[in-house]
Amino acid sequence: MAIPFLNNLDITDNQLLNAKLHVTPTAPTAAAGQIYFDSTTSPSSNLTAKYYSNGADQWVSLKEYTFPTVAKADGYITSTITGTTPKPIVKFNLNATGTADNTTYLRGDNQWEPISGIPGTYTWSIQGDSGGPTAVASGDTIDFAGGTNVTTALSGTTLTINSTDQFVGTLTGIGAGDYISIDNSTPAVPIVNALGTEAATPSKLVARDANGYGYVVTPASGDSTTKIATTAFVQSSLTGLLEFKGGFNASTGAIVGGGNLTSGGSRVAIEVGDYYVVTVAGDFFGNTATPLTPGDSVIVQTAAAAGASVEGDFIVVQSDTDLATLATVGIGNVNAGTGISVAYASGTATVTNTQTNSANTYAETITDTDLTIDHNLGTKDVIVQLYDITTDETVYADVERISTSRIGVTFSATPTNDVRVLVQKIG
Repeated sequence: MAIPFLNNLDITDNQLLNAKLHVTPTAPTAAAGQIYFDSTTSPSSNLTAKYYSNGADQWVSLKEYTFPTVAKADGYITSTITGTTPKPIVKFNLNATGTADNTTYLRGDNQWEPISGIPGTYTWSIQGDSGGPTAVASGDTIDFAGGTNVTTALSGTTLTINSTDQFVGTLTGIGAGDYISIDNSTPAVPIVNALGTEAATPSKLVARDANGYGYVVTPASGDSTTKIATTAFVQSSLTGLLEFKGGFNASTGAIVGGGNLTSGGSRVAIEVGDYYVVTVAGDFFGNTATPLTPGDSVIVQTAAAAGASVEGDFIVVQSDTDLATLATVGIGNVNAGTGISVAYASGTATVTNTQTNSANTYAETITDTDLTIDHNLGTKDVIVQLYDITTDETVYADVERISTSRIGVTFSATPTNDVRVLVQKIG
C-alpha cells in the first residue's frame, strides 16, 4: 500500500537516489507537470515515461521519435502527418490501383482485381483397398456402398456405416475353477456346482445352516493373523481385560468393602486387568517415590497369589487432579487482579483488561487543515499518527508540538476524507 503524503515533500537540495517513476498502465489523476511511466505493452510504444502538458496535448510521451512523410514513389504505402509536435498524427494509405471492395483482392503487383477472376476448377482423387486412384472433379458425387455384413445409411449430412456380423458360435464345454465342480455330461447344458458346506470343513465354501449361521475352525489362542475369529476365539481373547474391583486407601491399602491391596500377608490375590481407584491419599506400598492422590488408579499387569503381590505387579495411572502451583500442572482457577476482570460461563473463564490507558492517549477526527489539537497529556514527549478514516491508510502532515498540552497539524490542502489523529504519551 502506498504511503499518502498530504503536504509537499522538501528534501532541501538533497539528491533523490535510486528512485523510479510510478509504473502503471493507467494514467494517474492529471495535473500540469505530473509524470509517470506507462507500462502498457500493447502497443509496445507505450513503454515510456509521460508528462502532463496541458489540456490540449494532455499526456505527452518523453520517447524520441520521427515520422518522415512517405511518398507514392517510395513504395506501396503513402503517409501524411498532422497534429502537434508533442502528439503527431500519422496516417498511412495503400497506393494500389483499381477499386478496393468486398468483391476484389490485392494482387502481388499492387493491383485490386475481382475475386471472380480466380479459376474455379479443382480436382482430387479417391482410392480403396483395391481399385483407384480415380480423379474426382468439382461437382462429381461419391457413393459409399455397403459390402459383406456392412450397410450404409445417410441422414442429412450424416453417413452411418453399420456391421451386420453377430459373431454367433456354439459352446462345446466349460472348465471348473476353485471351489466349483462342472457336470459336462450334456455339453449344451453344463451343470455348475458350488462346493459349500455348513460344517467347519477345510477347502469348502462356507454355507449358512437353517438358522442362518456359518461355521469355521477356531484359530489358536493369541493368533493375530487375518483368520476369521469365531465366538469361542473372541471369548478366550477377552479374558484378562480390565475389571473394576473398587476403591482403596493408598496409605493403608484397605479396600473399600473389605480386604487389603498392599499391606500384610493376607493382602488379596490379584489377576491381570484388576482395576482399583484411590479414595484416600498415601504412598503406594509405602514407597514415598509413588505418592497417590484421590482419583489416581492402579491396574494389575502381573497376577500374584494372596500375600505375594509387589508394587511392580501394578501400573500406576495418575489422574492429574492435584492443585496447581507455579511449577506444577493441576486444578486451579483464575481470580481478578489490578486492571483485570474475570467472568465465568459454562466452565470457561473470560479475562478482560479493564485498564484502557486513557490517561496516556488521545484521539480526535479532523476535517480541515492548519488545526490545533489539545491533548492535555502534560508533555511534548508524544507520538502522533494520522490515518484516513475512509481508506484506513496512514497519511502524513506537518506536526508541531506547540506545548505540553497542544499540537498543530497542517496539510498543504484540505484532505478529501476526514482524518483521525492519534496521540500517545511516551514515558
